Amino acid sequence: MIKPKNAASVTLKFESFELEGSKDEPFDYLDIFDGPDENGRLLGRFTGTQNPGILVANSGQVFMEFRSDCRVNKAGWQLKYTAQS
Repeated sequence: MIKPKNAASVTLKFESFELEGSKDEPFDYLDIFDGPDENGRLLGRFTGTQNPGILVANSGQVFMEFRSDCRVNKAGWQLKYTAQS
């Protein structure tokens, strides 16, 4: 979870993204939610080389859940985030 102190919103900027899978066969995927857990608003499910780009969580916190079948290893992802109060 990303939860900066006193944040009104959090902006994620994905600099790279590569997982095993495709939209039709998401073997590995990353779910990103606007909120403290998986009950928050789903910002998206990302797999393969489907780079999320820039996402904004207006709740001030982000919950991310990564799932992998552990068969094929890819580069993963790299992101930076900023918080606005």
